[in-house]
Amino acid sequence: MDYVTSIASPIQSLLTSLDSLIFGQSHSSKSRTGLLNHGNTCFLNSVIQSLVSLNSFDDWLSSDENLGGQVHVVLSELLHKMHSSTSQPHATDKLFSTLMHSGWKRSLHEQQDAHEFFQFLASTLQYERSKAHQQETTLSNLLLMPRLDPVSIPGVQFSKHIGFMALNKSITPLPFHGTIFTDITCSLCHTRKPSRYQSVLSISLELPNIYTGGVVPLSQLISHYLQTSRVDMVECRLCALRNDYSRTSCAYKTCLGKIPQCLCIHLQRTQFHPYGFLYKTQTQVDFPINLDLGNLHADPIKPHFLSSMSLGPCSNLNGGVFQSNSLFKNQKLPSLSHPSFSLPTSQTISSATPSRATYNLKSVVEHLGEDSSTGHYVSYCRLRDPKSWVFCSDETVRHVTPDRVKKAQAYMLFYERSPS
Repeated sequence: MDYVTSIASPIQSLLTSLDSLIFGQSHSSKSRTGLLNHGNTCFLNSVIQSLVSLNSFDDWLSSDENLGGQVHVVLSELLHKMHSSTSQPHATDKLFSTLMHSGWKRSLHEQQDAHEFFQFLASTLQYERSKAHQQETTLSNLLLMPRLDPVSIPGVQFSKHIGFMALNKSITPLPFHGTIFTDITCSLCHTRKPSRYQSVLSISLELPNIYTGGVVPLSQLISHYLQTSRVDMVECRLCALRNDYSRTSCAYKTCLGKIPQCLCIHLQRTQFHPYGFLYKTQTQVDFPINLDLGNLHADPIKPHFLSSMSLGPCSNLNGGVFQSNSLFKNQKLPSLSHPSFSLPTSQTISSATPSRATYNLKSVVEHLGEDSSTGHYVSYCRLRDPKSWVFCSDETVRHVTPDRVKKAQAYMLFYERSPS
């Protein structure tokens, strides 16, 4: 038995035995059933319970079932059992073994990270769906597709399969699939570098170092993630032509492009201590039951921010935060000239009227324990009744109040977009 297992198992047993003291007497939950723990699979169970609460994800699994791979099939079977039967806890060992055949190199007896597992599961599901569509694509359709070469596309970064998904409109994207883009604008000539797009399945937010009793609002963490910042020592090609390859400062902005139907927020609790070791921050995050992103997904760089930077070029300096090749360089994109394919520019996104982005909290994943490498994962999941919540700890399922959910030390938050 390894160190992680020897520590995690007693903690898990202790937490289970104390459930009645914390949450009250046990009573049956007719809307949710528990999941068996096959060693140290609480990380898997907490994520699966969260997915069950997301109607959009369930609809996605049910669509195009004939195009799903092995992971898709096994997960669909498990969720169907959880929806139809609430008598006995269900086993997840079949799903775990299927994931191992798909590249998940982990052991049932090793504690794992819930967010890392979610990323792998979601990526695998999207890969299976994309691969099935690729195999069904006819030769005539292939002849109409332009050749996508990420190396030859300056200013645009494609993650795996996003190019094919953009071309094939018949692929239903995973409801967690969203797009973020970064705007980089020179503070002197106001030249804008072609936006860099990235496909994401979740958003990871940094937590401040608050050691004693601090509480930080989730909205503040999101604003910090999307705020405009200044980056120095960047080479602008236009300024270089005028000032003999001088370096300048620029405004760097992260924006939400395509916001997902299901929003997964990861709170980075593992941090690096100045003394050289990793530790888990206990900062409490005040997260809302109803989240309104407002205009955050279409917020351009403000002109007043550029004028406030007012720093002249720095000549004859080496280094720099970004590589200088293709920076602020406007090039034609011949490989994206096909009429069926188009990418929005930062200007079009900024000028567009943003749609309302209101989300409802559906699940909270919490890590119990002082160390991120040990401990126990649990989840708080909303039922079909908006006011009904359950606490899920492997086989144990108990009703809890929304106030109890708000007190959780969140590690992952699952939101679902409200109907417009």
